[in-house]
Amino acid sequence: MLIRVFAVLIGLLFSQAVHGLTCDQIFTDPPSDNLGDDALTLPDGIFNNVTDLVCGRTGCNRNGGKYFNPGDYGYDHGDFNNRSAIYTNGNTTRLYFKTLSLTNSLLNADGDASALIIYVDGNLSVAGKNTINGIVYVNGNVSLSGNATIDGALAAGGSLAVGGNGEVDFDEDIFEDADFGDLCSNIEQTNFHLQFGKAATSTGDGYVSFTSPFESGVTPLVFVMPTISPVNTNYDQPSSTQISNISRTGFRFNQIDPPGNAGLGTVMPDIHWIAVSPGEHTLSDGTRLFAGKIASNQALKLANFSWSNIRADAAFQVILSQKQTNHNQCWLTSVAELTSSGFRLALDVSEELLIK
Repeated sequence: MLIRVFAVLIGLLFSQAVHGLTCDQIFTDPPSDNLGDDALTLPDGIFNNVTDLVCGRTGCNRNGGKYFNPGDYGYDHGDFNNRSAIYTNGNTTRLYFKTLSLTNSLLNADGDASALIIYVDGNLSVAGKNTINGIVYVNGNVSLSGNATIDGALAAGGSLAVGGNGEVDFDEDIFEDADFGDLCSNIEQTNFHLQFGKAATSTGDGYVSFTSPFESGVTPLVFVMPTISPVNTNYDQPSSTQISNISRTGFRFNQIDPPGNAGLGTVMPDIHWIAVSPGEHTLSDGTRLFAGKIASNQALKLANFSWSNIRADAAFQVILSQKQTNHNQCWLTSVAELTSSGFRLALDVSEELLIK
């Protein structure tokens, strides 16, 4: 499920992340090194009051054992000893270690590379028969030798050496599939293209054809505003607008009512919409626009929920968010809040009020 993000900044210079490097500039083929100490932005307090993670043949010394759900996990030292293995459950588990040692270990060996990110604050030497399906960043120096393999991506703040039978198989799908959290920005840069308008409808449903199609290969970010009729508002029912089938030429919209509604909502006569190409853009008057997307499979008030924090160097004046994919029948909407370091996003279960 994707949340689309649209923000307007006035009179301030905005960089894509605190340190300006995008994910695809950090994780490259062949692997990049000497990126410095601050290429990635770590979650606040990730190394506060941390303990060691020790994993062996029978499991790990933590609740959940060797199975990790998506989210951030901070540790002092990580010790994966002989024949140890860990497994992930969706995108993306992010493990942070001050130091890490590996001995004949299998880390996410049966999973997709986008499901695991490993960050090591110090140096890392990987030898012997170790297999990692994931994205690895070492803030210090890293060496890969013996029969050690990484299927995904590798990058280093210091030096990087791959020797012997050591191997890094780069997976370009990580930029589309992985949830990097706050670590780096994953914003696609395209030529600026912005359209907006109002679509009339007699049923609450319809299709918008863009006056000018977006460039080939670009799927725009679309934001809609449902219409609330001023007539009999006290007796209307909960209702909203859902978008689908977004392409470079247009999108479809449908008026939807929540499950268990006491009745149908009043038909919306029209919707207002904005479509913009993803990326960072500057208008002729200096106004800056930032448009991007994140992936989320969590929602407010559900188990294991966490906000997705977006860091920025500048203060936002306007933020719009829009849920764009629909993988279930849940009544979900997107929400956004300003923070001291940028803003944060989430899906909301949108508790409905039945009006009778």
